[in-house]
Amino acid sequence: QKPVRGAATPIISTMSLARRPRELWSASYLFSYLMECIIEFVPKEATIISPEKIDENDKKSEVGLYPDRIFIKDMELSMINEMTEKALKKFSERIKISLEDVKNYFNIMGVSLKAEYDKETIDTLNKRLTVLELNNRTVTNQAYERVNELIQNVTHSPLFPHTFDRGIFQSLAKIATHELKDKLMEEKDDDVIYKQIKDKRISGYKSYHKYFCIVYADGDNISKIVSSLDDGKLEKFSGNLLQFGISAFDIIKKYGGMPIYAGGDDLLFIAPVASSPNNNIFNLISQLDDI
Repeated sequence: QKPVRGAATPIISTMSLARRPRELWSASYLFSYLMECIIEFVPKEATIISPEKIDENDKKSEVGLYPDRIFIKDMELSMINEMTEKALKKFSERIKISLEDVKNYFNIMGVSLKAEYDKETIDTLNKRLTVLELNNRTVTNQAYERVNELIQNVTHSPLFPHTFDRGIFQSLAKIATHELKDKLMEEKDDDVIYKQIKDKRISGYKSYHKYFCIVYADGDNISKIVSSLDDGKLEKFSGNLLQFGISAFDIIKKYGGMPIYAGGDDLLFIAPVASSPNNNIFNLISQLDDI
């Protein structure tokens, strides 16, 4: 067996381009979608250990569900080139950035290790890949500008039609006033929403409707847990993480929140302080804890 581990970068520098929630969502979704493209072109003779592939019936396109790293076994490292070439081509077509700029900006790295058991390789591959990610490369100005423009695109991003039904990221005011949604006309601008509340003297308006919550959560000791799993159990654990992300997405959306990402053991979302008189952010967090 030849387990291979791959990762897509540069995540930190891309996330740092974000100045608004919708930009943070775009930056995060980019890498989840890139991983989706990679998974699509994994050779049939190879086996994906982690992450679990999302079933088309469960796919939640409004949030990134894939992490930035992938474990594959029974795959020669030489096969990565063909796989990544196909993945980057599809990724380029989808985000409407030239393949040249995509290759200049996004970096897919891989390391391999021969081992008899999956358990022996995970910790070692993780460490090697972490070291590899420290070797940053120069990004061309043009590639940087194209990605930055995509992330900052407000209404015409090629990512939005693929994800949101209305093709627009929810405004913070719309999220904050979710409890009043049945009393408000459809608006996209924050100032217009609050002006509408004031002018029409919307009943039920409370001071907390001016605020929203940003919630971040991650799993404890996930790396240690993964490294301690026996062969065959990592795939199940990976599947459980995926199902957690899908379930969390459903609960957050039902509450009136906006998931930013739910990949692997990481979860980030924006939500109203309350979605109804008897349901507030603490109830939502309790629901997520119970998944």
